[in-house]
Amino acid sequence: MRPSAYLTAGALLFGTALGAADFLLTDNERPGWGSNTFPAGEPRLKTGATLSVVTDGAFASSPEFAKTAARPDGTFRALLDGRRGPEGDCQGFGSWQPKTRFESFVIDLKKPYGLTRATVWAQFNKTQKSGDVEILVSSDGKTFVPAASGAFADGLSSEADKLGIPLELPFSEPVTAQYVQFRVKVRDGSPQQVISEVAVWGNEAGSAQAAEAIAVPVAPDVKISEKRLSGNPAGNTFPAGEAALATGATLSWVTDGPYATKSEEMLKTGSRPDGTCRVLLDGRRGTDGNCQAFGNWGGQYYATFTLDLKDTYLITRAAIWSQQTKTQGFETFELLLSADGAKFVSVGSINCPEGLLNQAEKLGEPVELKLEKPAAARYVRFRIKKHPARMQMILSEVAVWGDRLPQGADRTAYLPENQRPEVAVTGSGIGSSALTLDWSGFGSASQVKSYRVYRSQKPFSKITEEGVERIGEYPAATVRTVVCPLTPGETGSYGVTAVYDDGEYPVVKPFTWTAPGPIDVKTFGDMLAINHFWGGGGARHAKRTREWETVALDLLAETPFKTIRWWESYPEILKMLYERGIAATTFSGKRNYANGGRMGVHLYGAGNEPHLHGIRGADYAKRVADINRELKADVPHALLYAPTVCLDGRSLDFLEKFYAAGAKEHFDVLDIHNYLGNTADFVYPPGYPSGSPEGLFERIAKVREIMAKYGDAGKPMITTEFGYTDCNVANPVGEMTPERKAAFLVRGLIIQHVLGFRRVFVYSFWDEGEDPNYTEHSFGMLDYKGQKKPAYYASQVLGRELGKCVYDFPMKGSDEVNYGYVYRNPETDRFITVVWNGASEMAGTFRTRPGTVTVVSMTGEKKEIRTAPDGSFRTVFGPAPVYLESAAPAELVKTVAVEEKTASDRVGLKPDSPVVVTGPGRKSEIGATLTNPTAETLEVHLSLETPEGKALAAKTVKLAPGQSERAVLAVPAPAGLILDRYELAINYEGKYESRSDKTTLFVRRLAEKPGVTTGKMYGYQNDVYVLSDDTLEVTVDPQRGGRILEIFDRRTGANQITVPYDRLGGLHNIAFYYCIWDEVRAPNGSGIGRNTPYKVRLLPDGIEMSAENPGNLAAVKTLTLKGNGVLDLKVRLDSRSSRELACSWYMHPEYTVGGEAVSHSDLLTLPIGGKELEIPYWTGLGDRTTPEFSDGYWLLTSPSKHYRIRQDFSLDEFRKPRLWFGIGCCNFEMESSRDLKLAPGQSWTGNLKWTFSTLK
Repeated sequence: MRPSAYLTAGALLFGTALGAADFLLTDNERPGWGSNTFPAGEPRLKTGATLSVVTDGAFASSPEFAKTAARPDGTFRALLDGRRGPEGDCQGFGSWQPKTRFESFVIDLKKPYGLTRATVWAQFNKTQKSGDVEILVSSDGKTFVPAASGAFADGLSSEADKLGIPLELPFSEPVTAQYVQFRVKVRDGSPQQVISEVAVWGNEAGSAQAAEAIAVPVAPDVKISEKRLSGNPAGNTFPAGEAALATGATLSWVTDGPYATKSEEMLKTGSRPDGTCRVLLDGRRGTDGNCQAFGNWGGQYYATFTLDLKDTYLITRAAIWSQQTKTQGFETFELLLSADGAKFVSVGSINCPEGLLNQAEKLGEPVELKLEKPAAARYVRFRIKKHPARMQMILSEVAVWGDRLPQGADRTAYLPENQRPEVAVTGSGIGSSALTLDWSGFGSASQVKSYRVYRSQKPFSKITEEGVERIGEYPAATVRTVVCPLTPGETGSYGVTAVYDDGEYPVVKPFTWTAPGPIDVKTFGDMLAINHFWGGGGARHAKRTREWETVALDLLAETPFKTIRWWESYPEILKMLYERGIAATTFSGKRNYANGGRMGVHLYGAGNEPHLHGIRGADYAKRVADINRELKADVPHALLYAPTVCLDGRSLDFLEKFYAAGAKEHFDVLDIHNYLGNTADFVYPPGYPSGSPEGLFERIAKVREIMAKYGDAGKPMITTEFGYTDCNVANPVGEMTPERKAAFLVRGLIIQHVLGFRRVFVYSFWDEGEDPNYTEHSFGMLDYKGQKKPAYYASQVLGRELGKCVYDFPMKGSDEVNYGYVYRNPETDRFITVVWNGASEMAGTFRTRPGTVTVVSMTGEKKEIRTAPDGSFRTVFGPAPVYLESAAPAELVKTVAVEEKTASDRVGLKPDSPVVVTGPGRKSEIGATLTNPTAETLEVHLSLETPEGKALAAKTVKLAPGQSERAVLAVPAPAGLILDRYELAINYEGKYESRSDKTTLFVRRLAEKPGVTTGKMYGYQNDVYVLSDDTLEVTVDPQRGGRILEIFDRRTGANQITVPYDRLGGLHNIAFYYCIWDEVRAPNGSGIGRNTPYKVRLLPDGIEMSAENPGNLAAVKTLTLKGNGVLDLKVRLDSRSSRELACSWYMHPEYTVGGEAVSHSDLLTLPIGGKELEIPYWTGLGDRTTPEFSDGYWLLTSPSKHYRIRQDFSLDEFRKPRLWFGIGCCNFEMESSRDLKLAPGQSWTGNLKWTFSTLK
């Protein structure tokens, strides 16, 4: 995904001076290292920035800081290396108890820039803390003036990860300067400070001036009688009567330049028949292969070709037909036009529609690119990029449409450069705070140099119109940005332009947005909010690292909760929220007013549960009045909520006295904490447990009585805390389980929406600790370790089902124990009826419009039901809500209590093996055992399906109660892969509902004859090499370090090493695990990594693989089969360095002797002290230290499988194997002899021999 940008508007949007960009200006990078401070897509301007330390005056730096900041080697890059720790050499360390309390330094940007913000990262622990920070700027490096200031917050800690914590300081007004001085003061009481990184952002000075726009002549409207211009016959692609012009169009492939067609197979097949290049112009989009162009299998490439129409035409649209499957497809399609065949102009690009798949097998799917305005051209170039997640691109057909130029038309008015498409921008609001602008739908036009963002208070079509102001400029890779703050109720129009080599195309497709009020509600999803506190916020909170906090934000972004409540409002954290589409509310206080006003926070709390802090309701009313005056003075558009008390009797007494003291006029929103309990204050429906959210109906009625009594019945209501702890020690509602908590939360959110609440903030998102006896630690939807509880999943389903819906009315047939509410999705006009019974599980008969009903459980399981002709259907519901999706509202007709269910009411599906091995001498069948645990006779439909759901084989099995039966299906014919994936599925009718289940299995096809071949495996795009003889079959992956993926014994059909076929494509992203991999270890980047691609040379009985780290080391691995179960590996390391290199060759294998590692049974035989010592394998014990070997071999034996692996090696070439008991595998890790050093030109050679044998 292409990166996003971030734009804080503030005065930037509404002031007179505009900052045009937000680029990193300080060249923060460390050669050979990745950055852990800046995202990979961070927009940058290369400035050549340098840093110098201030050593004189009142703000002089300490001597130790001047020394350490100068690293490495006096270059002063320690604070500009993109690293904020944990390495010590990437940071500046102040002296211990320095004479001056400052560390000051100046960054020289080498020329003036328009500056927008600066950031300092610092370490925080018991003895290292930073405090106040001041930023000054200068044009001449001599006279500095203040530009920004701030202070690190209290309570920060980086002890866990040693990564500096940021303090961002935005400039209140745009500043143009070359020099930026930082003055960082050590925190009072701290003996030292450590500064980890610094950075400055801004833009080219003066770039906010009016853009140099391309003069676009207005092309006269012209009537087009559209015709096909590309010469395709109708075939099976075009309507028989479609109009066409005989242009004599020809196709030629582009083979030079950055977008050349480098796929040899694409060029070969795309030139058919006989070099005429008509295969894509033959009117056929499949199914036969000779009418299509096939790209190479694996790798990344373009298909670029040009149609010569032989004359100039007005082009209106173009299309491609592509095979779209799980393994085949394209990513982007760009169209370029030219009058002379030399200069091509991009007139549009389009991304492959998400989820596009062939509607008919092997018939290419069309994707059309329609020009917004006809453009005149003779040459039409297609530039099509293979999808990186697909293994291959197959093009079936292409076509162009248009018409002749009108008689006497001015061709220049229709030139492609004057007909470029406008950049379409869309937006999504982030509460009332901010707006995300997104122009990713523009595709990936290759000729765009940058994008510019504009704003106006009224709609506009050109950037030259009055009132249009530029607010940002971004590199071509950036496709979205965030604008803030917004003002509730104000409307703005936003447009994006593309900048090309010849200038900026000035026409826009604007997006208009009106910022909603802070608590506006249109749909159910608008109400959903949650408490989440970066850095903690509850009692006895256990501290977490920044990385954990960031992961939590990512998990929160996957929920329907799009507003958080937080005690603080640090801009750098609010930015992280906004980038994830999450708004915030915060508490009263000057710092929050300042931060919130600048970041668009418009909802503030007066306090929290004052009734628990010894204050009377009347006194609190006075305090709220004071807070309201101060808030409105600082943030005029803000709303204040109060009094934030609970629902029990004493809390409502407080609320009454609060109102009686005249509080009504001094707050905007009534806030109640909707906690329920098990005291006499709370009333629940018959049979419902205490704490059930249905108790809110009675409690909220009491609240409304008080509001009405004091003339405040119309005031909007929110709750900033509603939730349940799943701690069962002193739980205020009684017994609680994670599943009950999930049901209570979902039901409570629906009830509060029905009751008219504007916002409901669940308390809370993330557990604050792990004390099982402390209720405050267990309110979260995530546990302390970030693991998702049932409530997390239930909230996701709630958002998917009701998030875009509006509430219509209670379900007909509901009563005091069977609850139901009808919601409607205005976008789809479908109805969702949500139903539950909090006392017991019921089988309900429902009625709706005849047709299909989808039943969705609280945690997202779906099943479809076909109604009876009268619209009736049956399903089960209970304490966990069930969603009924239908074309009309559902009503409840009758209910029957569900009898006690058996321990298992699902048919068991157990395949014989998750991997079916076929080949010479082996059965071609897939077997599975079906078990019926129920008391009914069931007819079970068993089918074998492709991953796309196409059935390949099926049978019906009748199972009596308690019966088990093995069923067999034939293995499908090979699909061109040595490894195929399938789904084994069952469907049947249970007592109360329809049932289904499925499991994944793989079919591995062994080679038909000995030799070395290449092959493809499902889920991995690159070729693998297969070595076969009469005994063994070995699969090798040269593209990922030459790792050995499989060692099959053809006699037993078992693989002797672990390979997760479902994760095959991502093995290179998994550290330390699976298969047999190796690497060359050497310091300072001189080694060869485990995923380095190796070149291959075929041998009669094996392969030779080679890789090189130029100027350092080269490795050659020769793998050969010797017959009778013997596999040899010869490794050679060659020094290509001009100096002596310390190095080693390391191999990590994971053995499954006999096909499966059996704990307590498998035996390891080790030569110790001249004798053989046997050790049993125990799964998961990890490192097992052993004495030195007295001989160069080891044995791994499976008594249960009657199988043995032996490895022989030289003790002169290798050190003692490291023994590791893995989970489900046993590892003998091999490494070259200790203290290996290679002089220039010197080599090391090592030989390993495996023998795989069956035992009698």
